This record gives sequence, C-alpha cells and structure tokens, in this order.
Amino acid sequence: MNKTFNKELVMKRKITVLLIALFAIIVCPMLSLSQDLIVKRNGDEILSKVLEITPLEVKYKKPTIRTALFTQS
Repeated sequence: MNKTFNKELVMKRKITVLLIALFAIIVCPMLSLSQDLIVKRNGDEILSKVLEITPLEVKYKKPTIRTALFTQS
C-alpha cells in the first residue's frame, strides 16, 4: 500500500510540474510582446517599443522593423 501511495504522489508532482512549465511556456512569450504607444503633440500615434528616454529625445524600435532604431525629438 505504501508503494502505491508513493507512486501516486510522484505522479501528481510530475503532473503539477508539467502544468507549471506549460503555463510558463505559453505566458512568457506573451509578456515579451508588449508595445508602447508614442503620441506626438500633433496627435500622431506610433506603435513601438521605447528603448531610451532623454530630456531631448525618445529612442524606439518599430515592431515590424527589428533592426532599425528610430529617434523622435
């Protein structure tokens, strides 16, 4: 009886770990898809990922262009 109980406990732990890992695999990429919305003074909107903000400019990347870095003054 003790061996059966241990096997069930081990199986429950494996299933729990598997579910947690599956959840992390699904949710983590969704968190990295976050985007920022830059609204200019004239009302234009830029969907982007802001990388750096200084007193004079904002540096950002557009989600459709992976390698280009843009600066808005």
